[in-house]
Amino acid sequence: MYDITDNNVRNRFIKLLRNLGCLRVQKSVFLGDISEPVLETIESKVLNIINTTSDSVYIFPICQREYRNSIFIDKRQVQNILDMSAIIL
Repeated sequence: MYDITDNNVRNRFIKLLRNLGCLRVQKSVFLGDISEPVLETIESKVLNIINTTSDSVYIFPICQREYRNSIFIDKRQVQNILDMSAIIL
């Protein structure tokens, strides 16, 4: 989940997440099946992209068990979301 004020910065951030295979589930929320090394890459790149005085990025790791017990009520195909596991960005 993110709140990034500058359009160019936000677009770079979105491109980074998409390139890493994350799925955009809401305007400022992505889901992704992210390994620990990829998560560390995201963290370091985000720190170089965003303005930490005005922007925010929240990362919520979720274990597969809890994720599989989640309920998704969505107008899109739910299967794409359910195939992912454990990180909300």
